[in-house]
Amino acid sequence: MTDGTLSCSLRRRLAGYTVAGKTRKNIADPLTLLFARGSGSVENGVVSLSYHGANDRFPSSQPLTASDVLDDSAQDEDYPLIKLHGALMIGAWVFLASIGIVAARYYKPVWKQDMCSLKVWFQIHRTCMVLVFCTCVAGFVVIFLEVEEWVEIEQKPKYLEGHPIMGVVVTGLCVINPLMALIRPHPGTKYRPIFNWAHWFVGTSAHILGVATIFFGFELDKADAPDYLKYILAGYVGWQALVELTLEFLACCCKKRPARSDAYKMSDNGVAGQMEDNDTNQSDGMDSFRKGLFTIHFFVVTAISAVLISLLVVGKKELDS
Repeated sequence: MTDGTLSCSLRRRLAGYTVAGKTRKNIADPLTLLFARGSGSVENGVVSLSYHGANDRFPSSQPLTASDVLDDSAQDEDYPLIKLHGALMIGAWVFLASIGIVAARYYKPVWKQDMCSLKVWFQIHRTCMVLVFCTCVAGFVVIFLEVEEWVEIEQKPKYLEGHPIMGVVVTGLCVINPLMALIRPHPGTKYRPIFNWAHWFVGTSAHILGVATIFFGFELDKADAPDYLKYILAGYVGWQALVELTLEFLACCCKKRPARSDAYKMSDNGVAGQMEDNDTNQSDGMDSFRKGLFTIHFFVVTAISAVLISLLVVGKKELDS
């Protein structure tokens, strides 16, 4: 090591040869040099090297021969398909699923009007969930184009090994849910409640697991994701929970109001008429609030998704340089 520069030298024949049954390459042929950087430890005088990780290995910018005399530098490995995979999954589960699930769960009584012969809430839900299916399956295909086979992750912490398994489960649930929707019983039939609960369970499970899998993905070396992406995603989880709890509370309030109005209607027609007007005004005001909350929710998840995708695509190494 001289002035911060590590120099290495060795002597061997240029031509290939065999020794002890092992064949040495002909280093007169062009070869790509590989450089890796990682941690090590010394115990009882024995040096042990740790795995360098996907972000600490660098190839030479061009193939070199042993007789070349030139300056060259290592270049960072890039994984554009892995970044595309992550971007697609963020778009599916952070953006599209958040909007589609909220629209179906809480906006049936708010958007009763039709759009193209179907209820507005259903059009929003169906459009979002079809796009979730398309982007999730596309992300699943893209990652297998990158790795070409089933690959187990060898990286600490140990729980990161669950990322590919969780990804397969999420994709499976994403495929099952629209298939269930195609064979759903008609409204009012005895099996419809069973379908409703099953559809809710599969969809909610896919959403929760999808976001959890993205959390794991941000920690993988090849994702090259800035550390703070996890905190932005945690902020999204908090926002989604706040929106759903607020809408759940409003839904409970709306369910209780008609019973109180009916009681007035039986005791005094004049008072009942006034109460019906008040209830109508309150209902209109609550619907306006819920529509406003949906608009805010749309812009918040859009902004969070755009930030997550942008920072993931740029990458930690580029942002730190």
